Amino acid sequence: MKERFPGDGGYLEKVPIADGIKRKIDQDVQEIGFQQAIARFIELYGGIRPIIKGKDTQVRGVLEKNPAVVIANHPSFAEIMTVIASLEPREDIYLVGIANFLGIGPNFSKHVIPVYMTRQMSNKE
Repeated sequence: MKERFPGDGGYLEKVPIADGIKRKIDQDVQEIGFQQAIARFIELYGGIRPIIKGKDTQVRGVLEKNPAVVIANHPSFAEIMTVIASLEPREDIYLVGIANFLGIGPNFSKHVIPVYMTRQMSNKE
């Protein structure tokens, strides 16, 4: 059996049209921060401005100051990015996600805790 590790960018590297978008997101991360860059991306390319309504004072306080783990139980890139952009602004936000996110760029990658998906392939002889 062989293990396959999609590396830094994998599928994103195979989509040349995405190169400009990836560069723009990475540049924005460096200039305005991770969350703001994601929010800008969603607003520019999705036409929406993400906000979360109904946060009480206690929840807002936790999201602003305390250590927290926020789980987005959605497989879609768009939904995960929307949740991150909607959180209270923080410098210590990290995305636990598939290693392909590393292909966006070095500034974006500083906020990614990569998960390497393996697929076992059998060698049938």
